[in-house]
Amino acid sequence: MLIGDKQRFAVEYALDLNSGGEWMYGKLCYWLDGESIGDYELGTSLRDVLSQLKYLLYDSGKRNADGLCLQAPEKVFYQLNEAIYGDSKNVRGEMPDSPARFEITIPVDAFDQWKIFLIDCNGYSTVLYKGIEDQNVRTAQLLLGEYDHVIGKLYKALESIYAHIADS
Repeated sequence: MLIGDKQRFAVEYALDLNSGGEWMYGKLCYWLDGESIGDYELGTSLRDVLSQLKYLLYDSGKRNADGLCLQAPEKVFYQLNEAIYGDSKNVRGEMPDSPARFEITIPVDAFDQWKIFLIDCNGYSTVLYKGIEDQNVRTAQLLLGEYDHVIGKLYKALESIYAHIADS
């Protein structure tokens, strides 16, 4: 299934034929500007994805940071990464409260090789992303709320599948 527009932002997922019942084994990736982000073929537990989506949905509308929008994308990417995963106290003073709200990487194995952040700016959203092996930070621009809309649809779809499996 594809939710969204691959040329802008989308999520692609599929439930495996042998899904392991409530484990809901399947495949998942993001699409940004026509490029697949995540290891779709590796597969993952879509039940784990479902449980993580509630945190991403909780942060909907809370990723505003106009100050970050004025800085170079690469600088912002590394500041967010350091504020969330590093041990530097200096960078935390330069970041808005709760920097983890900007991370949109779903913490499942399909995204182990990626770091993805989203910042809502004045009328649009900027996605900053980088694969572990990549040299450069890449950016994509989305409509304000576009990411949240797609993720909300994914949550409802996975929730429906889970409810159907649990009832079986």
